[in-house]
Amino acid sequence: MGEIRNFIIGNANSGYSFSQLNGQIRFRRVDRRGEEIPAPDERGLEIIVKNIPFDGNADELIRLFLKAGVINEMRIMVNRDGFCKGIGFVKYESQFDCKLAMSMFNGYTFPGRKELIMEESEEFHEIEFSGIPSTVSMKCIETFFKSKYSDVGEVRQLSSRGGFIKVAVAFSSHRTAALARREFSRKKQIYWKSRITANWPETAKNYMRTAPRVSQAQTPKLYVTKWLGIEDSLLTKEFWIEHLVVNGNVLSHIGHTPDESD
Repeated sequence: MGEIRNFIIGNANSGYSFSQLNGQIRFRRVDRRGEEIPAPDERGLEIIVKNIPFDGNADELIRLFLKAGVINEMRIMVNRDGFCKGIGFVKYESQFDCKLAMSMFNGYTFPGRKELIMEESEEFHEIEFSGIPSTVSMKCIETFFKSKYSDVGEVRQLSSRGGFIKVAVAFSSHRTAALARREFSRKKQIYWKSRITANWPETAKNYMRTAPRVSQAQTPKLYVTKWLGIEDSLLTKEFWIEHLVVNGNVLSHIGHTPDESD
């Protein structure tokens, strides 16, 4: 649990724990007691954000993305000096808010910087572990992973060959799966007198190799600088919002913010 920070967007006051660990800045939504709120068990809630400025301010970024809806978690990848690597992940609490954010912020431009690129995350949650001796029982393997990681679901055997077996371990989130894989990839892991390796399933690796990437962000039809009358210096054009059409569905309506002289 990190430092608690509050962000007021319109009439909504949202609390988030803030921490910086393992090369990432992380915000996680908390309740009134300061306890972290678990992410919804649903796909299609996370967005990959590319071209984040290297000197981007984390608080300003989460304030920006909160304008589309309730965020459960936001992660920004940073280097050893604390500067952004240009990529982050924003997980909303509903698919509605996630789609709205994709429409609102794909192509958004910080002054003098590249346009943001918003991509839907596949959120792979499963890791395959190889090199486990076939003499080790599945019950022992399941106990091992569930004691090592707090959010492990199903553990199942995939194959057995040459005296070794491969198992698939399902985690509760892509983030925890990625951290587990990183742990086994960066440093040799010896268990049951055997080196255990970890990797994404072939379906995930194939997606990462072949998934289409947006070479240039499309210019959005919407920029937001006023939200319930609150100024936001991050955005460059002034509009107010009531309804916006996304994929044929009416979500909100946009119009120019009236001048005081109107």
